[in-house]
This record gives sequence, C-alpha cells and structure tokens, in this order.
Amino acid sequence: MFDFKRWCSWAEAQCQQRASANGIAAQFNLGLPSPKRGAIVDFKSDRQLMQFAFWETGEADFYGIDLHSKEGFIVWNGRLLNDGSFEETFWECLLAVT
Repeated sequence: MFDFKRWCSWAEAQCQQRASANGIAAQFNLGLPSPKRGAIVDFKSDRQLMQFAFWETGEADFYGIDLHSKEGFIVWNGRLLNDGSFEETFWECLLAVT
C-alpha cells in the first residue's frame, strides 16, 4: 500500500525543516503535469539539482542535472515504493546529492 497524501505531507514537512541544511536546499512541489497525481522533491546543491518524483501509484524516479556541465542523468527510474520504503528512499535521495 502507498498512502500518497501521507507521504506528500511528510515530504513537505521534511523540506520545510531542512530548507537549506548542509548546503543542500530542499523544496516540495505538488501536482506534476501527468494523468496521475504526483509530486517532486527538489534537492539543490552548488553542483547538482536532483529531483525525486513520485506518483499516487507508488512509482518513483530519481534524476538530476550537473549544474556545471548542464548534463542530465537518471539515477533510477520506475522504482515502486510503498509505505514501508518511502522514508528510506527519501533519505537515500538526499544523501546522493553532492
């Protein structure tokens, strides 16, 4: 099971608490242009803009752009999250930002 509303609220609260901790800014955005409801968490450092996107179905992607070279890359795509894996995945994404 994946409780989309719960995890949107949780992610938004984490972003507000973190605002810009350890040189990494975090911002929550609800409502991706998609047929299914989704959200994005942007993690931005001086070097990277990383986006953790997730949808009401539990599907998630993690991708980014190197701000110096302007090259984009995908870390993973199509991961299926549930209530037991969302929080761990959020922290995994944050720790991947350099």
